[in-house]
Amino acid sequence: MKYIPEYFFYSGFFLLICIITSQCTTIAHTSKYFVDKNATGRNNGISWDNAWQSFSDIDWDLIQPGDIIYISGGKDSTIYYETLAPKCRGTETQRITIVAGKYAPLSTGHSGRVIIDGQAETRHESILFDDYKGTAPAYVTVKGLECRQSTAGVNFNIDSEPGVCKGIILDSLFIYDWYDLAGVLCIGNADSTIIQNCRIVSFVNKGFQTDCFHFNGDGDLYPRRTIIRNNFIANRNQDPKAHNDGIQSVQADGFIIYNNIIINDSVYSPEGGGLPFILGSIDYNYRKPIQQRNPVILYNNFCYMGGVWYPNANMGYNMWTRYYSDEAHQPLTYIINNTIVTNGPRIAGVGQEYKIDLFINNINAMYCLPDGVYDKDWRSSNTHGWHTNFSSSSVWRKNMPMDSIRNNLFWKEDNVQTLFSGGYIYSTVGMGEISNWTEWRILGGTGVNADPLFVKHFGHEPSQLTLNGELRPNSPAINKGENIQPYLDYFYKTWGIILPNEGINGVPRDNTPAIGAYEYE
Repeated sequence: MKYIPEYFFYSGFFLLICIITSQCTTIAHTSKYFVDKNATGRNNGISWDNAWQSFSDIDWDLIQPGDIIYISGGKDSTIYYETLAPKCRGTETQRITIVAGKYAPLSTGHSGRVIIDGQAETRHESILFDDYKGTAPAYVTVKGLECRQSTAGVNFNIDSEPGVCKGIILDSLFIYDWYDLAGVLCIGNADSTIIQNCRIVSFVNKGFQTDCFHFNGDGDLYPRRTIIRNNFIANRNQDPKAHNDGIQSVQADGFIIYNNIIINDSVYSPEGGGLPFILGSIDYNYRKPIQQRNPVILYNNFCYMGGVWYPNANMGYNMWTRYYSDEAHQPLTYIINNTIVTNGPRIAGVGQEYKIDLFINNINAMYCLPDGVYDKDWRSSNTHGWHTNFSSSSVWRKNMPMDSIRNNLFWKEDNVQTLFSGGYIYSTVGMGEISNWTEWRILGGTGVNADPLFVKHFGHEPSQLTLNGELRPNSPAINKGENIQPYLDYFYKTWGIILPNEGINGVPRDNTPAIGAYEYE
C-alpha cells in the first residue's frame, strides 16, 4: 500500500483541512475581501475596485472562518511597505486564507508579485503572528507572498496559552534578505504550524546570525508539533563572525521535516559557518503514552554543508540532534531516506546529543580536497582535518545498537574509510568502538560503502545552490535500501502521520528502494 496524499495530517495532535477538494464538505460561510494599495473606489474591501489600500485598513472584525483575503500584485508587482499582522481565527474545517491576487477567480491586473518590504529593517518582520485582544491567530493560511528586507521574514511571538495559536500554514512564500535571526522565527506557543512549498534564501553577506529557521521558547512557552516540508532552504551568508544555520531549534517539542532541500554554503570563518540541521527538541510528554508524545522525523531531505575552510575553526555536523534538557526528555527520533552530503574539511556527517532511535536508508557522503592542494593538508592535519560520517554516542548513551543503523550508504572521498566514531552494540555479540567499514561488516553491520555516483559533481559545480542528490544510472545506492512501508504504517497508526512512500523527486518506492532521498526512476 502506498500513501500519496497532497498533505498529511498530524492527527493525534491536530486535524488540519489544508485545501478544498471535491471530497471536502462545502464551506457554510465564505466572504471574499480585497487589498490593493492602488484602489481608488470606496476602500471598504468588498471588491478589487473598492479594495482596502493597506494591511492596516483591513477590518479584522469582519473576517470570519472560511473567509478569503486577496492581496493585489498589480500587473507586474506591488510593494507594500508595512507589516501584515493577521488578527483573525479560523477553525479546523473553515480556515481563513490570506493569499496573493494571482490566486483570485478574477486576477487580471492583480496577478503580479506581492512584495512586503521591510525597508532595511525599518520593520522588525514582514509577517507577524502575535497575541491580540487576549487571543492569537488560529487556522490561518498565508500563501504566495514575498517577504524581504525586514529583521525577520515571518515572526511568531505567541504568549497565549498552549493551543490558542494553532494550525497556521505558511505556503508558497518567498522569504529572502532578512537581517537578523531568522527567515521564519518561531518563539513561544505556536502549535501545529506548517511551513510548506516556500523558498527561503538569506543574504550573501550580513554581520548577523541569519538562520533560515529558528525555533525557541522560554519556560512554558515553546513551539509544538511543527511540520516543515517541500521547501528550498539556502543559507548563503558569508559573514566570518556569524553562525548561520538552515534549521536551528533550541526549545521546541516535536518536528516532522521532509522533502526539503537544505543548503548551507561554504564560509571561511572561525565560527564554521553554520549547519543545515542543529535541531533541538524536548519531549515534554515523555511520561505519557507514546501516542501523546511528539516525535522527531527527518525524512527525504537533501542536506548539504560546505566545508569549514578556516584553520582551527569550529567543526560542524551536517545533521546534529542538539540537546538542551536532560536524559528523560529525549524525543523519539527517526531519520530515514535522507541524502546527507558534506564538502570540505572540519565537517562530520551526523552527530547526536539526544539519541537517534532509527537511522536507515540514508546516504552519508563526504567530499574534501586531497592533502597538498594549495599547500594545505585538508584531510589529515590538526588545523583542518576531516571527520567521520557517523557518530553513535549521544550525551546519555555511549553505545548505539548497530541493528538500528541499517542499509545506509557511508562513503568518504578517500582511500582511508574512517567512517564511524563512538560506541556500538554489535549486531553479532558484544559492544565497543568501530572505525572502518571492514570492522562494521565483521560485526554485523549492513549497507554500502561506495561512491554514490551523484549526477552533480560536488566541489566542482559553479553554484552550490543548484546541488541535489539525484543518482546516476549505475549508482550503488539503487535498489539497496530496505522497505520503509512498515515504518510509514507505524507513524500513521501511532500518531496519525501520513508520509508518502516516494522519493523527494516524486518517484514511487517499492520493496527495494534506492538509499537516500532521491528514488531512481
